[in-house]
Amino acid sequence: MDRSILKQKARESLGGGIFQSAWLTALALCLIPDLVPVIIGAFTSPKINFSDFSYESLESFSYNFHVSPFGSILSIVSLIVAIPLSYGLYKALLLRAKYNAPLDFSHVIDGFKDDFGGILALGLLETLFITLWSMLFLIPGIVKSYAYSFAYYVKIDHPEYDWHACLDESKRLTQGHKGELFVLDLSFIGWLIVGTLALGVGTFWVAPYMATAKIHAYLALTWDDPAYTVPGVFGANMNAAAPASPDAPAAPAAPFTPTAPAAPSSPESPAAPAANVPPADLTNSYKDPGDKF
Repeated sequence: MDRSILKQKARESLGGGIFQSAWLTALALCLIPDLVPVIIGAFTSPKINFSDFSYESLESFSYNFHVSPFGSILSIVSLIVAIPLSYGLYKALLLRAKYNAPLDFSHVIDGFKDDFGGILALGLLETLFITLWSMLFLIPGIVKSYAYSFAYYVKIDHPEYDWHACLDESKRLTQGHKGELFVLDLSFIGWLIVGTLALGVGTFWVAPYMATAKIHAYLALTWDDPAYTVPGVFGANMNAAAPASPDAPAAPAAPFTPTAPAAPSSPESPAAPAANVPPADLTNSYKDPGDKF
């Protein structure tokens, strides 16, 4: 995988500029899975009375939110909502990257409609496995996070797969490429630093860029497309090497042109009598067809 190609493809998918409508729409889509759980928490979490603010009140809020049963239930509810929303985000970006489809907000709720149980199980178990590996040591957790990073894309492309098949396929695809994916993420550090200097708001523009580049990395490993290995092949036309949309009608087959019938063979006639030639003459006149080789 060539990082420069993946990032160029990502920029093309997002319209080529940070203020293009496609990039801004993707930015809004990326905010939804993060904002909805925050909104849920804002309306249901315990409130701090700032008129009587003290260390004890802050400590009580922290306990109620993170340790109490109420905080645990709220975290689970937020996760249950965030997983299908994340699936919808990735589906919108994947369809954009593959078919240059318009970024549609209606895809955000597809995670609740396509296979809610399977998608929820995939997200919960992926999070659980990464957490367990991280408890052993930080590095195994990071490795597993990259190993499972294509699981949602696999589920989108193969809705019939269960959570186990999606994780296995993601591990297979990322085998030998986790280091490249890690370096791809590191290559956005400059963008993140600039975004942080812009009061942190600029980092919102980096999120769709990173997500789309990761999707193109997935496509580079699943498509037999020279555009991902030869710089300049795709140029300005993203769809030059992309497969046709699944809904597009197949091209008609070329008409069959019948060949001319073979000339009828003449009825069998009795063989002419062999000439009365001595055996020595027959031997001298015979030529092996292989002689000319």
